Amino acid sequence: MKCRTCGYDNLLKANYCRNCGSAFTAEEKEAAKKASLGGKMEKTEEVVKRVKTVKDLLTLSFLKDNVFVRIFLILLPLAIAVVTGQMTPGGLTILESEEYVIHCNTETQEYYVDTDAQIVNLQLYVPKDTEGVEVVYFEDSGTQVYSNTYTLSDSISVNAVTQGYYVITAQIPSENQSITMYTV
Repeated sequence: MKCRTCGYDNLLKANYCRNCGSAFTAEEKEAAKKASLGGKMEKTEEVVKRVKTVKDLLTLSFLKDNVFVRIFLILLPLAIAVVTGQMTPGGLTILESEEYVIHCNTETQEYYVDTDAQIVNLQLYVPKDTEGVEVVYFEDSGTQVYSNTYTLSDSISVNAVTQGYYVITAQIPSENQSITMYTV
């Protein structure tokens, strides 16, 4: 810190000039501190803190880094699904039963029902808003043999056949959903 009286360079922490003994005011000491390397580094640190605060606000990292917020964000979709009733299987599905064993190819929506019975009583999950279920039997050649439409309160029974396949369709106003079923 330069003395205003004699121009001598003193230490920053000095209260008096080492050369002439003049007292330094608080304003002079503060100005010298700000002009020094240490003062500039403090100012830089303040700017970095402000930039980090702005960055945190823009990226919402103060939220996403909080464990409780993360847990809340993980549980929120689950809670919404439970409240809206969408925590059920997605589409038309053949459910497990003691009468048969199910093997499913989910990519092609093909079900293989393994049973020893001649007549299979199907247990189905049908999506919300389903108005009825249509069961159509096709020969291996693709020729339709018969078709039957069931209400949701009807028991759906089909013959266990080794030739041909069934197409089961949930009739929904928005868009029908179909699966293919083979009995083995």
